[in-house]
Amino acid sequence: EDLSHFKPRQPLNDLKKFGFQCYLMGLIEAPQAVLRYLCKTSHIHDIPLGNDQTDQNIGEVADRSGLVKFFSPTSVCSVKVSKYGAHDRSTRLGSVRNARLLDAQMDNERHRELVKQCKDLRVASQHHNDRDRELKTGEEDLRKQESELRERKKDLSNKKGLKKKLEQDIETRRKRSLWLRSLACFHIQLT
Repeated sequence: EDLSHFKPRQPLNDLKKFGFQCYLMGLIEAPQAVLRYLCKTSHIHDIPLGNDQTDQNIGEVADRSGLVKFFSPTSVCSVKVSKYGAHDRSTRLGSVRNARLLDAQMDNERHRELVKQCKDLRVASQHHNDRDRELKTGEEDLRKQESELRERKKDLSNKKGLKKKLEQDIETRRKRSLWLRSLACFHIQLT
């Protein structure tokens, strides 16, 4: 069912003369499913809340308002009408108890301590994130340097290989030149 199906039996304007200001449903903030449940089981949509005027004239309000149940700042009143015989009315009056359910008291010192811890953890987390970013940047720089050094090593290795080859070529040519000279000298001596 939709919440719009839960209407009070009497409009609030008819009850204002008794000091009623609102229905309980108007004071509760909850999901619609919870409100529907409370309307079905406790009829919060049909229980008004009065002021001091209601408190001072509670007997008259119970007799003349036609309400089955209502609250004032200090009392709760339930009116029952007998279904048998003379339809006698009985009124039960009780005191409104202090809230116990969902009444959490907060330790302000503990709350400040936890808020400070959260702040400190956020700062530490930010510091670690910054440090992590620095390390990642440093790691990227090192990888780049490593890659450059490998390229340089490869280039030097190639140059070293080329130098060795050139030295061998020079040595081969020198030996050949010596051999040709000695051959020329030998040829000159023979002639």
